Amino acid sequence: MQPEERNGVTLTENEREALHGVLTWLGSHPQPVLNWHAEQSLGYPEYDERVHDVRRALSAKFWLHYEYVEVLRAVGSEGLFPPPDRIAEMKLEELCAAMTAFHRGERFSDGHMGRLIENGAALALVNRALAFCEAFLGTSSA
Repeated sequence: MQPEERNGVTLTENEREALHGVLTWLGSHPQPVLNWHAEQSLGYPEYDERVHDVRRALSAKFWLHYEYVEVLRAVGSEGLFPPPDRIAEMKLEELCAAMTAFHRGERFSDGHMGRLIENGAALALVNRALAFCEAFLGTSSA
């Protein structure tokens, strides 16, 4: 299968390597929040640095979906994020919408990325994205 092009870029080994780079940590059932700073009214999380590695892997330009809200609403995602068991069956556009919602959600809800790492949704996103990498780029040696 020819590599897919989205957003004016083609999927490359760089995107696959970034996903593989976070796979082991996500699979270890990590505690992503190191500390919750509650000095302010609602507080905010201090994340393990690997949370930011996950965010970077899931927000590479190839994976971005600028109409992510509409796509996730169309597939019936409650709270604008699909449950982890639904992610394994997502089409590419749905997956890209969910990956975009992963990192955009933190802007509107402190702790969003941490919750999605804890409930397994981030791991499901990485696994599904790696399946597309394999389909478009062939089998990885990683």
